[in-house]
Amino acid sequence: MASVSLTLSLKEEMIHNYRKQVQTAYESKYDVGAAIDTICATLQNGGGGQFTELCNAAIRYTELADKFHEDLTNMTLPLNSPSQGRYSQTTHETATQIFLRSSSWYHHGSNPPPQCQSDLMPIRMQEQIVFVVNDKRPMKDNLELIADWTPGYTNKWEETKVEASDNHVDGDLCYVHDFATPILLPIKTAGQMKSHDAAEDYAPVVKLGLMVSESSLVNALKQIPETDKKIREAVDKYSDFLLQFNTLKQYLDGYPEGRSLVPQWAMEKMASPAKKPQPKTNKQVEAKDLMPEDLRDEMNNVILENKLLGDS
Repeated sequence: MASVSLTLSLKEEMIHNYRKQVQTAYESKYDVGAAIDTICATLQNGGGGQFTELCNAAIRYTELADKFHEDLTNMTLPLNSPSQGRYSQTTHETATQIFLRSSSWYHHGSNPPPQCQSDLMPIRMQEQIVFVVNDKRPMKDNLELIADWTPGYTNKWEETKVEASDNHVDGDLCYVHDFATPILLPIKTAGQMKSHDAAEDYAPVVKLGLMVSESSLVNALKQIPETDKKIREAVDKYSDFLLQFNTLKQYLDGYPEGRSLVPQWAMEKMASPAKKPQPKTNKQVEAKDLMPEDLRDEMNNVILENKLLGDS
């Protein structure tokens, strides 16, 4: 059995998996999950057959692209020369990444995709949705889009009052819901619970949100702050719990039930045979060997680029 260190990245994956489970449990308890499912299903159905067809095509494309990338990455290149630095690598993996990711990253922007989404997915999955809720509004407003909304706030820098938007109605409240698992929706909302220049703790600004006026949905969505608080507390406790372990085996010995939170690749790595320790030699360490090869390559490239810029 190989020893697997609980690295920061591995812990983050485990915390992410725990957050999903905790969020699902609390949202089910407070009926938030059922309300969100109803709203999202309505939006997806409202997108019509073209939206469904587009989603199916995107999912199929992603499956093919991931497989294509994996197959070419595993191929060997008999004519490939040793790498002379990261700018001169000529591998199938690098070529495939450039070929496939050029379009997807163009649409995604600079933000990395969610952990559950392939970075080759041509449609950006939604990680959150912004609501403006008020059961005093007419039912015709339910699940309609609302733009450039704010209840008003005090500018903490200029000490001036930012007036409420014209579409604000007494009783309006804003909530932002983060999906445990990002989903495909025909709309993308945008907003934040507090403007960066607001003096008040509650000073939401909604560029584009979803209006909810149906009373049962409103009552469920009003539980979002409470569920978010409980989720944060649970995740913080689990994060602190992980600090006492250095290896995956220690973690599983102390918490066998936590196996479901460990990513598959880590379990497979731990199950693989341990490498036999190499006999130690008294080899003389030269100064040139103290610098990692990848760092040497990167620094050489930087120096070369600077020299070429200086000569031009």
